[in-house]
Amino acid sequence: MKKMKKYMTMLSITLLVFVFICSLPISTSTVQKEKPVYPLRVTRIPEELVEHPERANDVHPTGTIVAIDTTCPYKNWTDDDPLNEWHIQESTISVDIVLALDEEAIDKWGIDYAVECVERSDETFIYHYQRDFRVRAVVDWDSDDDVEYFDPDLYNDAYDKLSQYLGSVIDGHVIKAVIAVTGQETWDYDIKGLAPAYPVMCNNTLILCRFCIYFADDNLIAHEMGHLWNCPDHLEQIDIHCVEAYYRDYIWFVTEDGQTWDMFCLIPRSLFKYDWCEGCDKIMKSCGGSCHGPEHAIITGIPYPN
Repeated sequence: MKKMKKYMTMLSITLLVFVFICSLPISTSTVQKEKPVYPLRVTRIPEELVEHPERANDVHPTGTIVAIDTTCPYKNWTDDDPLNEWHIQESTISVDIVLALDEEAIDKWGIDYAVECVERSDETFIYHYQRDFRVRAVVDWDSDDDVEYFDPDLYNDAYDKLSQYLGSVIDGHVIKAVIAVTGQETWDYDIKGLAPAYPVMCNNTLILCRFCIYFADDNLIAHEMGHLWNCPDHLEQIDIHCVEAYYRDYIWFVTEDGQTWDMFCLIPRSLFKYDWCEGCDKIMKSCGGSCHGPEHAIITGIPYPN
């Protein structure tokens, strides 16, 4: 009987300690970021980028480009393969990132293709601004299958689940940005990319992309990453040839890296240009890391919210 009482006493003490421990606030290394407060920059492609060889004999609009080679003029791949560069320091400035793919993206394109797109996209950043995108980790994220809209619901879903990496340290490197890739279908299928309108590096610098076609996918990442240095979109301005330009040219044949596509459709310049306009170039050079507050307003002329 005495042994039983002793046992019950010890059990009671153990339960009390357990309850006490469970009531303590739990500290983890995961820092939850607040949801984005400011609006998002949206990349829309009104017409799906697929080949249309059946349009070869159609009447085409004035200004049609018959053939264009969109191969990046600044590419300098190691052994002619961008996948050989993900672990190599290519320039003086490292932009340390986490690359995240949801299950649909992994099924559709695979991890290697996503890494390849990142490495292809940074060639123009390296050439112009010495910024090398370094993939410090590749993670998968479980996108919410019930989300029906890319903007802003799927972006917010990605932000909730992946913003923990922003500002975190991986192998001694501070993560400045997250590139999230989704293969999930949504009602707003024409939206292919989202980025924060008022970026603060390491804080809210997460972009979300949905790949289209090989020759455009590296440009899509470059376009969205340009927004992280506060480059604005240029909407339907025919005289601007820029990574951030929305004006669409009607193009018959597109060639890149030795492959050719029979497009016969309108293609946004942001998906085949590799240079920034004078205005964006000034911003990119002025914002070494990212522009904050008054600095953003002075450089871009866009009021920064308090």
